[in-house]
Amino acid sequence: MREACLARPSLRRRKPFPGGGGVRRAAVGVVGMVLMVGGAGLGAVQSGSAQVTLESIPVGGAPAGIAVGPAGTPAAGFVYVGNPGEMSGDSGTAGAVDVISTQPGAACVDASAVPCVVQVVPLPAALGAPTLPAGQSVAVSPGGDWLEVGGSSGSGLESFPIEADGLLGTGVVTDAPVAASIGGATQLAFAAAGPTAGDAWIATSQPEVSGEFATPIFAPPSGGYPSGELVADVPVAGAANTVAGGQQGVALSGDGKIAFLTLPDGGGQASLEEVGVAGSSTAPTFSASYVPVPFFASGSGLPFGAAVTPGGGHVWVTAQTTSASDGAVEVASTTASPAQLSESGAWTQVSSGGIFPTAVTVAPDGSQAVVLNEGNQPLGTSAGSIVVFSTGPTPSVLASYSASSLSSISSPQDVAVAPDSSVAYVTEAGDPFASPTIPGSVTVVPLPAQAVQALTITSSSPLPPATLGSSYGPVTLAASGGSGGDTWVLTGGQLPTGLALSSAGVISGTPAVAGSTTFAVSVTDSAGTTASASFTLVVGGCTDTISGTHSGPLSLTSGVTCIDGGTVTGPLTIGSGAVLAAVWAHLDGPVSADGGGALSVCGSLLGGSIAVSGATGPVVIGDAGDLGTPSCSGNAISGGVSLLGNLGGVFVGANTVIGTGNVSSNTSSEGGPFYVTGVAANSFGGYLACSDNSPGASDYGQPNTVAGPTSGQCATLGATVNALGSWRRGEDPGTR
Repeated sequence: MREACLARPSLRRRKPFPGGGGVRRAAVGVVGMVLMVGGAGLGAVQSGSAQVTLESIPVGGAPAGIAVGPAGTPAAGFVYVGNPGEMSGDSGTAGAVDVISTQPGAACVDASAVPCVVQVVPLPAALGAPTLPAGQSVAVSPGGDWLEVGGSSGSGLESFPIEADGLLGTGVVTDAPVAASIGGATQLAFAAAGPTAGDAWIATSQPEVSGEFATPIFAPPSGGYPSGELVADVPVAGAANTVAGGQQGVALSGDGKIAFLTLPDGGGQASLEEVGVAGSSTAPTFSASYVPVPFFASGSGLPFGAAVTPGGGHVWVTAQTTSASDGAVEVASTTASPAQLSESGAWTQVSSGGIFPTAVTVAPDGSQAVVLNEGNQPLGTSAGSIVVFSTGPTPSVLASYSASSLSSISSPQDVAVAPDSSVAYVTEAGDPFASPTIPGSVTVVPLPAQAVQALTITSSSPLPPATLGSSYGPVTLAASGGSGGDTWVLTGGQLPTGLALSSAGVISGTPAVAGSTTFAVSVTDSAGTTASASFTLVVGGCTDTISGTHSGPLSLTSGVTCIDGGTVTGPLTIGSGAVLAAVWAHLDGPVSADGGGALSVCGSLLGGSIAVSGATGPVVIGDAGDLGTPSCSGNAISGGVSLLGNLGGVFVGANTVIGTGNVSSNTSSEGGPFYVTGVAANSFGGYLACSDNSPGASDYGQPNTVAGPTSGQCATLGATVNALGSWRRGEDPGTR
């Protein structure tokens, strides 16, 4: 049975929801009518001293953390508020989670009031404490199926399942080992992708018992973990991160591969920890780098919030100052290395308009960042304020709500933005010591309507040239305008063999075939808008070219040798570090390579065998139209083909081979631009054997013709020809 009851004067019993499995209770009181639109529905939204009438949702207590359900999930249309409860002196309630519905027809106390509180779920006393009560931080999982609530120092988390109706089920408190390692949870952030996808990262407020900070990563109680599971404790990299105050904020890049943590360094300087995340979901690995933020000089105070734009392009950091000057907001590119982030030129500073900026969040459409200034601090007498910035490398103020223009906010605590980016929800702690007492509330702040610029690809063609056998770039395609969250795809043609385009628009890899290629790409933003462009990329870099006849043996020990229509009358050997690209060549003797770089042989006549082992780059012996451009035609090979223990991916395609084929123990980086072991559309006069390749050998739907037996990974990749001319796929003719 699910309980949704918190005994306090501002609540009264309601009838069970239709079809509900328990009793839910909703808040009683004056609930304002909120128009779920931008500034047009709420009158003029202005900066400065003009009064702005902001709609307020009374929730009582002292609301702190807040989260909004993601679009397209069960939590969409709901706002979840962590409410530590009313506090007086050294005693206080354990707190609760207030669930607010923003949907028409919600079962509110006043049916005409939308949004309104529709459920109040008490938090256990174990999660609460007068000095750092439960509810100070909340987060909704990317799938909208779990709500995490941060507890006080040493008390862990509570996990609530979010049910199909968006309301909360029975909470599960984490077990003691998890709780003991957490400290106070100042901010929570879920990873939407990467090795820790679906897990909550926790910014802590105190060092662990050892005196060093660590960032716990917690899996919600699903997938067989009835009490939740501590995935990892990630040590921070700072040498002096043991001061009171601890880690304040945590934010993750969109791909889940980088986490940003804000924390003091022990000398009063605000700093950032950049944590790289790799490995698999079952065994993630982490590497932390300490980044002192240049503007936050020594003694500048504590850092607080952290946020990353939805497309992952920029990280936002806020920090308190130790003087009456403005608080600081810093913005930097997430693609910068830790060393680059330590340089002042990597950051853009903007004023928060107050001395105590705390929470910062970025709208789901990536167009705006909302920064809160918490008022009533010892260092000044200013009340709270809200500043809305444009995003990007050079932010500007779009709207500011000063103390004199706010009708209901004096000390904002946390902020979340609606899925459609039209409004922000801000928790206001109220004042339990005022006379009369000022109750806590959630204020709905209209965000400025943004004129989204047309999405345009700004990179120009041709792209920077590539060099055979050498790592390319990486080169990142660029676009401007749109709503952010750009995703890139290849829509026409093919990239040069060995190169690939990532969804982030990054072209990387090691090219293996010389020539010029043209391909088309498109980019799509979070709103579904698409832009397209074509690019030309030239692969060259030959240090020696043979187009005539080279008499006798040829030994290559370094550089990039291109044989373009040339002839070599003797054996050809390629040593460590050397790169070969042969096209329309006549190679009389055998070809052997041991420990070389990239190697390609296309449309050539070989008078003997070819054997390649230990190559560090892609190896391409003809292709069957499955690779990139320029195309690499098949070869006529009088001997056999042996590819053993190569490290950069291999492909053998469309060749006529008089002898045998052996493709074994070849590897390449999983997810890399040439993660290939291809054996396709060849004709072999002898056996074909393949074993221990990663990835496994494939014919890409173009089977080989093999006169001998096929075995291992190639057992089903060939049609075997028997002595009578008939054949059976995968058959050994000796068995007939």
